[in-house]
Amino acid sequence: MPNIYEGEKSCWARHEKAYVPGSGVDAKSARGILALIERELRRGWTYDRSCRRIKMTPALAKKRAIYLIALARKHKGAAEARRVAELVHDWLERHRLLSATAKRKIAAYVAA
Repeated sequence: MPNIYEGEKSCWARHEKAYVPGSGVDAKSARGILALIERELRRGWTYDRSCRRIKMTPALAKKRAIYLIALARKHKGAAEARRVAELVHDWLERHRLLSATAKRKIAAYVAA
C-alpha cells in the first residue's frame, strides 16, 4: 500500500502531481503533510490507503494530524516527536479542532 502524502509513489503524487518529499516524518515533512491535510479538509475529500477517494472530515483530519506525532517518534525519535507535537497542536488550534481529548492524545504521544 502506498503512502498517502509522502514520496513519489504516494497517492498525492499519483493523482495530484504534488507530494511531500522524503520518507519518514520529521518537523519539515509534518508541515508539508499538514498543508495537504488542510487542502483536503477544504475540498472535502482525501485518499485512503488504496488511493481511493474518501470523504475528509474534521475528525479524520484531526486523527491524521495527531498520528504524525507517533510517526515522528518512530522515524526520528522523541525530540523530533516533541517538535511535531508542537506543530500539530498549533495546527489543530488554528483550525478549531483542538479538544481536551486531542490535547491528552498529543501529551500521551510525547510522554511515551
